[in-house]
Amino acid sequence: MRLAPAALLASVGSSACVALLLAAGLIGCSKSTPEQPAAKGPAATGGKAAGGGEGRSKTGADAFVFAIQGEPETLDPGRSHGVNETKVVQNLFEGLTEYPLGNGEMVPGVAERWTLDPDGRTYTFHLRKDAKWSNGEPVTAEDFRWSWVRVLNPKLASPYADMLFVLDGARDLYEGRATDPATVGVEVVDPHTLKVRLAYVAPYFLELLAYPTFRPVHRATVEQHGDRWTRPANIVGNGPYRLVEWSPQQHLKLVKNKHYWDTDEVAIARVTILPIEENTTMVNLFESGELDWSGAVDLPAIKIKQLRRRKDYHEDPYHGVYFYRFNVQHPALKDVKVRRALAKAVDREAIIEVLKSGHRVATTYVPPMPGYTPADSDLAFDPDAARKLLAEAGYPEGRGFPRLTVLYNTQENHKRVAEMVQQMWARTLGIEISLQNQEWKVYLNSQKQLAYEISRSGWIGDYHDPSTFLSMWTTGNGNNNTGWSDREYDGLISKANHEADAAARLDILRRAEALLLSRGPVMPLYHYARPYLLNPAVKGFEPHLLDLHPVKYIRKSP
Repeated sequence: MRLAPAALLASVGSSACVALLLAAGLIGCSKSTPEQPAAKGPAATGGKAAGGGEGRSKTGADAFVFAIQGEPETLDPGRSHGVNETKVVQNLFEGLTEYPLGNGEMVPGVAERWTLDPDGRTYTFHLRKDAKWSNGEPVTAEDFRWSWVRVLNPKLASPYADMLFVLDGARDLYEGRATDPATVGVEVVDPHTLKVRLAYVAPYFLELLAYPTFRPVHRATVEQHGDRWTRPANIVGNGPYRLVEWSPQQHLKLVKNKHYWDTDEVAIARVTILPIEENTTMVNLFESGELDWSGAVDLPAIKIKQLRRRKDYHEDPYHGVYFYRFNVQHPALKDVKVRRALAKAVDREAIIEVLKSGHRVATTYVPPMPGYTPADSDLAFDPDAARKLLAEAGYPEGRGFPRLTVLYNTQENHKRVAEMVQQMWARTLGIEISLQNQEWKVYLNSQKQLAYEISRSGWIGDYHDPSTFLSMWTTGNGNNNTGWSDREYDGLISKANHEADAAARLDILRRAEALLLSRGPVMPLYHYARPYLLNPAVKGFEPHLLDLHPVKYIRKSP
C-alpha cells in the first residue's frame, strides 16, 4: 500500500529549534512551523528567483557568510572528501585548473595554459610565475608532484587516493607493486612546467585537477607541523583566501590572501563559514540577516512551500543522488534478496511529495546526464515483490528478522526521510527498524569503520561523467564503506577506464550500473535538486551542477 504523504508528515512531526548563541557578531550552532499555502506557479529554476519579501542583510558589503552542514572533518586537501570540506578547501587552495563561474569549461588556475598530445594521455601544464603561497613563496611544479605522491602513500589514508589512479603508474605505487615515486607519470620539467602522463584517456581529467585531492599542499608546513598543519596558526595555502580563525562548532573565518596571483580581482575581503546542523536554525539565521547563502545546509522540508514565494529562494539542478547504503558484513544484509526486498518496499514518490524540494524519484544510481542512458532497474515500489523476496530470504512476513538500525547525520530532513522509510518497512514487510543520528564527523567515522547496519548517504558528482558515481563501489575504494566486493563489477569499471571509444565506454558503465542495482549495497531514493536561499545583493553566483561557487567570483551590490 502506498503511504499518504500527509499521514507521513503528521507522523514525523517537527523538531524544536536549538538556541542561538550570539557572540561578537557571529552565531554558532550545532548540525520545522506549519506551512502556509504555496504561491501558484512553477518553482524557481536555473538560478531565477521567485517572488516575495525578505529582511536586510547584516553581513557587510565586503563580507560573505554561508553555512555548511557540520564541522569539517579536515581541511587537508589530500584527505578531504565531503561537501562540507570541499566548500572550505576550494577557497584556501587552488589547483592547476579551477571551476568556472557557473557551468562551463574549466578555467586556468595555477596553470595559465596547457597542451594535450595527440595520444590523448599526455598533458603539459605551464604554471603562472606569479602564483604564490600565502607566505609569499612561489608555487612550483614540484609542489604538485610532491602533493600527489603524498596522496598515494597509504599511510595518509586518503579516501580519494584512487582518484589519482588516472595517473600512469599511480596505482602500482599505491598498492606496493612499485616503490619509486618516479615511476608515476608526473614529471617536473622545470619550476613552472609540469608534464603529466595518464594511465588511460580521461576526458574529465581537467575537472579532476580542480578537486581538492589534486590541489597542492605546502611541503615544509606539512613536514614541520604534521597533523596540526591545517590549524590557523600554521596553515599555508595558495588560494584566494587564508584561514585566520577556526572555532570548532562555531565558525571558520577567512580573509583575502594578499599573495594570491589574482587578489586584485577578489572583491570579498572576509568570509565566515558557520557549521549548522539544524535546517530551521539555518533559515532563522538567514532571515535575521546573519547569512548570505544557505550553503550546504538543506532547507527544511516543511517550509519549502512558503520559502518558494520569496525573491531570495532559488532551485537549481544538482548532480547527485540520495541513497541508503547497506553494510553487507551484517548476516541479514549479506543476502542480496534482503537488500532488494528493502529497496522495493520503499515508496519514493511519497518521500518526494513530502520533501517538496524539486528532487526526482531515483530507482537508478547515476543521475541523468547528457550522453548517458541510465541502466535498467527493477527497484521501483512493489510491495508484493518485496514481501516475496523477504520470504525467500527466510523471513516470511518479517518473522525472525533482526532489528536493524538506520544511521543518519543530524539534520531534520534526514530524520524525516528515515522515519518515513522506517514506517514503510514496518507496514510492507512487518519488520521493526531503529533510528540513530550522529554529528557529521562521528557519522563519517562510523561509515568508515563499518560501525553501522544501514546508513543514510548522499553522493555529489566530482566531475561530469558516470564514472564519478560508479568507481566508488570498486573493491577497496575509500568511499565504498559497505564491505561489498564484486569481481565482475571491478572488471567492468577497469574495462571502461581503458576503453578509448566514447560510446563503448558508456555502454560498459551502463552494464556496471545495472550490476550495482541488481546485487550491490545501495538503495537509491532520489536524485537531487538544489533549493537554497541567497542574499539578493550577491552577484557573481550562477547555477552549477556540482553546487560549486568559489567566493573569488562573488560581489555584492550596495
